[in-house]
Amino acid sequence: LKRKKLADSTINNILVALRTYFDYLIASEQMQENPAKDIKIKTPSRKHLYTILTEEELEDLYHSYEVSGQDDYIRATAFRNKIIVGLMCFQGLGNASLSALEIDHLKLNKGKIYIPSTRRTKARNLELRSFQIMDLKVYQDEVHELLRSRVKVNHHKLFITGENTKFTSITGVIIKNLKKYNVKVKNVPQIRASVITNWLKQHNVRRVQFLAGHKRIMSTEFYKQEHIEKLQNVIERFHPLN
Repeated sequence: LKRKKLADSTINNILVALRTYFDYLIASEQMQENPAKDIKIKTPSRKHLYTILTEEELEDLYHSYEVSGQDDYIRATAFRNKIIVGLMCFQGLGNASLSALEIDHLKLNKGKIYIPSTRRTKARNLELRSFQIMDLKVYQDEVHELLRSRVKVNHHKLFITGENTKFTSITGVIIKNLKKYNVKVKNVPQIRASVITNWLKQHNVRRVQFLAGHKRIMSTEFYKQEHIEKLQNVIERFHPLN
């Protein structure tokens, strides 16, 4: 297949079919081992091109996010969403880290929040902005319990959701609202990329690696300003609105 110059992704798809077929042969006692079990062609990860938001634009998203509604529960969910916006825009958290947070991870007396490890990121303690601390205190003392009692869940997750509600559904609603304040907003990974890029203007790569929770320094170096600027030029040249 390599000599035929097939794409690595195509070869991997064929290997999936082969593994499935050999599993069937094993189940029907026609074979004892799966010869394709550990064979996979490694493919390079694809990096997306994002329009990078400035620090001022990220902060404006947080302060612009409206907390309103017809009843206490709707206002509480809006307040929860504003807290999520803050952790996205100032701590650069993605969906996996946000959904893994628990109420005990708040260290408000120290002005910090503990971020647990995920499949792709390391655990770390991150500092909170002063206005985040005040809003998180209100959320911890009042809003969290209201949401938990209304949804009737018994877990200690920081962000209360319905039993069958995916966390990405919540951030999807948040992103839709954020686009009202800034049309350049695209998705959660874009906001995280913006935060990391802005960090690299202020700190060295090792410091940013820690803040972002990257397991490899190469992941952090991708966001270096000169590289991002090249990608930005590509976007500006070929974007259909330009």
